[in-house]
Amino acid sequence: MTIVSSIQGMRIASRDSSLSWITVAASVMVLLCSFGFLHGFGILYHAFLDEYQDSKEKTAWVGSIPMAMMCILAPIASWVLNRCSLRLCTALLAIPIGLSFLVTSYARNIDEVIAAFSIPFGITSCMFYMIGNKSLQVYFNKRMLTANGLMTGGCAVSQVGFAYIIITLLNSLGLEQTLRVLGGIMALICVVASQFYLPTSYEHNQQNSAASNKRGVLFYLKLLHNKQFAIFVFANFICCFAYGVSSVHQVQVALHYGVSESTARQFPVFTAISNALGRAFCGVTVDFKAFRFISFYTLALFLNGAVAIIGSFSSSSTHLIVYIWFFAFTDGVIQVCSASMVRETVGLDAFPEGFAIMLAADSISIMLGPPLLGFIVDQTSDYRSYFFVAGIPPLISAIIIFPLRFMKRSEEAKYDFAEQLLSMIDSNDSSRPKCSIGENFKIEFETSV
Repeated sequence: MTIVSSIQGMRIASRDSSLSWITVAASVMVLLCSFGFLHGFGILYHAFLDEYQDSKEKTAWVGSIPMAMMCILAPIASWVLNRCSLRLCTALLAIPIGLSFLVTSYARNIDEVIAAFSIPFGITSCMFYMIGNKSLQVYFNKRMLTANGLMTGGCAVSQVGFAYIIITLLNSLGLEQTLRVLGGIMALICVVASQFYLPTSYEHNQQNSAASNKRGVLFYLKLLHNKQFAIFVFANFICCFAYGVSSVHQVQVALHYGVSESTARQFPVFTAISNALGRAFCGVTVDFKAFRFISFYTLALFLNGAVAIIGSFSSSSTHLIVYIWFFAFTDGVIQVCSASMVRETVGLDAFPEGFAIMLAADSISIMLGPPLLGFIVDQTSDYRSYFFVAGIPPLISAIIIFPLRFMKRSEEAKYDFAEQLLSMIDSNDSSRPKCSIGENFKIEFETSV
């Protein structure tokens, strides 16, 4: 109680303060309840296949639907979070997430699992995911990318322990009781995490601004007029066909290639550790300007796709484990970069709306990827297609993203020229009106009436 009371008494005066880093712990917790859980869904996917004996394609929808809903509902979640505090939203979500797992434990077929788990969990996952990303804007500015890397990397590390908990529960209690225990754990996580979201004047001012300045559909459409942002959204849409494929199917792929069941269940653990390393590496490396950001992102996409294609030549469990480590590392880099690409193209002020647009576009490809692979495997009884479904989309995305580096340099050159032009104007001459750089780098003069 003393610790909680002291935390509640704190207040963050400005972004990037020492207290801002406390909120990273809260974001790790809430992200673990959303995409952290879904990334390790392969363990439950295997359990659902054994329990209900349905097709791989249909069972894959159980994990695919919440992944898609986590993205497609992002604009609505963004609207809610602009008007409600992170602490209140996080605490209230304990109720629906606990109930979704409890009701699912009574399901008797895959259709009931989809209705009881996939849809409600998809809604709560979307809120959790947007809370985590909203916290970056509320609590950070200059160190936003480092915080993002630590937040998502910490979530990936937490997946290791969470995966072991799920495996232990399944072995000792069975699927039904495991779902009930997981519901209680996640509800408790919500309550604890909410206490770490400290109040800040920036969040309060933003809520007041959202109430007075209504950003409707036209604002979202205006963001898409930004060519760089539109190109990035399309490239990310293509890449996300591969997003859920590994998390849903990796355990089954390992079993197909002769890996023992005990080792196959460890694949989400391998993925979580390597993914965390990739996220942390990206956050620190790019935040300290070691590489040009867009070039770094393009390289990560290319390597991710290339590793997946090379993985199709795996002939042993050792090869497959090495593949998973390299693939998850580059995937972690891509996931951190994608959030930062939104800020790079639309700016910090429009980051929540831009991020929501990106997720809404990604929802379609994320939803279709795992069932598509499940359908192919059901028809061919061969998991080799897994590597191509996981590898081809990132390669295509790398090709689409590549021109952005030149567009960015051209934009920077225009801005530098405009600044030089401004410096040539004698600001001390009171007879001349004040001027600034406006939209499309035009010099705008202020006039008084």
